[in-house]
Amino acid sequence: MKNKILSDDFFKNAILKGNSALFNEFTPSVTEREVGPDVFFEIEKNSEHRKINERITKFILSQIPINSSACGFVQGKSYFDFLNPHVKGYFFLRLDIKKFFHSIPASEVKALFKVYFSNTKKEEKYSALDIALMAVLHKTSKSLSDSELRD
Repeated sequence: MKNKILSDDFFKNAILKGNSALFNEFTPSVTEREVGPDVFFEIEKNSEHRKINERITKFILSQIPINSSACGFVQGKSYFDFLNPHVKGYFFLRLDIKKFFHSIPASEVKALFKVYFSNTKKEEKYSALDIALMAVLHKTSKSLSDSELRD
């Protein structure tokens, strides 16, 4: 996919499935769950939020090339694909980035999305860019116990 802003019509028809009322009414629907020291976030099943998130993934994010060495969260790749290049090595060091997804600055997501989504609001409360960002970014609640994750 070329780096090109999608038309508002494409966004309305493909991402919002014609529901232009969402330009005024979209509300993120995320459930936060704390299990011991771990925190989980889930977009509510069958919500408009989840459907929009899935369509953005399908039509936009899945078209953006990823680094060839990436294995995590890549369809068709497994832990074996991650380890295979290192099988004959004597040493192996594996690092895991703590709270990886939370370490990605919202400003970087916004910079990427500005290339694809219009920020024009016309008469509506939200632009395509606003809805796309609300669909993929999550502002944690003030009551979340992990203060490092709170906004």
